Amino acid sequence: MIDEALAALSEWHDAGTPAALATVIAVTGSAPRQPGSKLAINERSEMAGSVSGGCVEGDVVEQALSVIRDGTPRLVHYGISDEMAMNVGLMCGGEIDVVIEPVSQDVAEFAATAERGEAVERQLPLTEFVDMAAPPPRLWVVGAGHVAEHVVAMGARAGFNPVVIDPRRLFAQQDRFAAADVRIAWPDVAFSEVRLGASDYIVILSHDPKIDEPALLAAFGGEPAYIGAIGSRKAQADRRERLLAAGASEEQLARLHAPIGLDLGGREPGEIAVAIVAELVSVRHQAHV
Repeated sequence: MIDEALAALSEWHDAGTPAALATVIAVTGSAPRQPGSKLAINERSEMAGSVSGGCVEGDVVEQALSVIRDGTPRLVHYGISDEMAMNVGLMCGGEIDVVIEPVSQDVAEFAATAERGEAVERQLPLTEFVDMAAPPPRLWVVGAGHVAEHVVAMGARAGFNPVVIDPRRLFAQQDRFAAADVRIAWPDVAFSEVRLGASDYIVILSHDPKIDEPALLAAFGGEPAYIGAIGSRKAQADRRERLLAAGASEEQLARLHAPIGLDLGGREPGEIAVAIVAELVSVRHQAHV
């Protein structure tokens, strides 16, 4: 899933619409967005993305419109206002530096490369800051049931690139998962064909041991950032015994998030999906929850 600002920028550039790109290059103290966050603005004041969650976007738009007109990049600093009611400032008390630049061919090529899912970097004007775009982490969803529909939709919005795997054609239907690449396949076979590493997150949801357990054994053979499996504590205990008998080690089983997701108390499919995606995000950002 490409960055929202870069996606809009590519679309506007292809249409010949003049635009500017604002990028956060430095953050001090508490601020809503981190370095690399982007806001794209076109000549009609249409926006995509964010550099502050709304605190300074209005002024950034005004600055960007000037950049579009004169073609000159600028470096702008924003901090907490002394007169918050009247001036532009970050209500959280932090400070940010933002580079605002016209969309040149170089910027457009950076966005296009990122949109193809390729890693790319470039140095921004007026600074030594190197902006980087990397492919989004892959979210492997094993089992195309009801919970999976919600996990795919939420996971895509959270910045993951979902892939749904299920050998059952009745479930693995592309029109149910608009945001995902749907594959009719046995997951252990699919995993054997790729190198599972730090940008891979695996969510096991089929409830069928014939599908789930070979998938888990295959996942244990790689180094994914996350492996989680749905099921009650009793089901997990039974699964654990079968996996040990099938050759899984205690060390491998210790990597398994099971029952899957943060304990939010929900039981409906959408609620379960929220808990799962919340855990994915916490692992991605190494949060302690």
